[in-house]
Amino acid sequence: MGSLVISCLALLFTVVSFWWMQWRPGNLVIADLQHFAAGRGWVGGSDEPNGWFVGLPLIMLNTGASPLVLESLRLTPAKGNPASQLIFNGVDTMLWSADPDEKSEHDFTYLPRIIKPNGALAANVQFLWTPSELKYEARRYHFFLEAKISGARDWQKVKDIELNFSGASESTLPLLDEGYRMFRYDG
Repeated sequence: MGSLVISCLALLFTVVSFWWMQWRPGNLVIADLQHFAAGRGWVGGSDEPNGWFVGLPLIMLNTGASPLVLESLRLTPAKGNPASQLIFNGVDTMLWSADPDEKSEHDFTYLPRIIKPNGALAANVQFLWTPSELKYEARRYHFFLEAKISGARDWQKVKDIELNFSGASESTLPLLDEGYRMFRYDG
């Protein structure tokens, strides 16, 4: 009888450890931000700048033993109309430079992306914010960074983000042709 119990426990240990090392699903974890960037730009055929772009240098970690498929990202206001999210617009190849002659490549097709088991992904993610959805004011904005992961129907909240635009009037945000304005992240 004792050998049967030991055999069953050994089998259980083998199955659980194999699951832990090979199939355990993970969570998407976003590392803390140090800064963010913002600028004005054109959306559609407007003659005047009518869109705002927010750039976040994100480090995304998969804590599991199986791959994660990161399908999409968005920023949703913590208060107010949930339909007024900042939508994923693309990824810039470099962090925004103060040198106007240095051009950044913009990848609109960056997502979906696979994050390997226990792996990380670093990207300068740009979000688009159109004023018809959310009016810009020089103040603090509280957002939830949300992700669609591995075929899930619902968006998953992965990080609370507070962006401080206090003291940054509409006219102090540069046009995208002139570069971005960098902000220290103090959220």
